[in-house]
Amino acid sequence: MPYEAEPVDETDPVCGMEVDPEQARDLGLQIEHAGQQYVFCSVTCRDTFKNDPSRYVRPESQPTV
Repeated sequence: MPYEAEPVDETDPVCGMEVDPEQARDLGLQIEHAGQQYVFCSVTCRDTFKNDPSRYVRPESQPTV
């Protein structure tokens, strides 16, 4: 029986909920910000992030210049 990798969940930066990134992308619940992809559990969290991304982006996840 071949090994199947477990899906890797990502964390919604607004509410902290674990999100299946593939499902979030299928539902349009993703945003690219500063070269980083973010996924969300809901339209509400996506729109909240979109309105003020600097509030939710952790400094260690931002690319260095």
